[in-house]
Amino acid sequence: MNPQTIEKLEPITAPLQGINLIEASAGTGKTYTITTLFIRLILEQHLPVDNILVVTFTEAATEELRDRVRRRLREALIAFQQRTSEDEVLAQLMAKCEDHNAAIFRLTNALRGFDEAAIFFSFPNSVWECMPRCSASYNHIGELKNGTFPLSHN
Repeated sequence: MNPQTIEKLEPITAPLQGINLIEASAGTGKTYTITTLFIRLILEQHLPVDNILVVTFTEAATEELRDRVRRRLREALIAFQQRTSEDEVLAQLMAKCEDHNAAIFRLTNALRGFDEAAIFFSFPNSVWECMPRCSASYNHIGELKNGTFPLSHN
């Protein structure tokens, strides 16, 4: 990819492996994209909320993002429970899902454990405080804190 080329990130089809950097102007749907990716990680990768790291750059944006992710999780849970949604993205997620009962279980657990969600601002400060809780399995925390990012698991 040419560094000058900007690709649109489609939250329904974007790969869930690796890192997704979402950088855009205000009002372009960043938060909506993040909430969709968050729900997909729960439904498709079976990740609990405390295994998903979301980083933003202001405290106000972090609180808004937290509220929006929690609200979107509730909306997804209701859609799966009712087995219908007028929301196009939720309808697509439901169509992709083979086991709606498992999805309901995962979304319910995500909401119950949402206070443990790793949604932070100011990466270098707030992440270090939770690093033992968020990712005790990472073995290069010192190197990560010093600016290199060898995120290999034990």
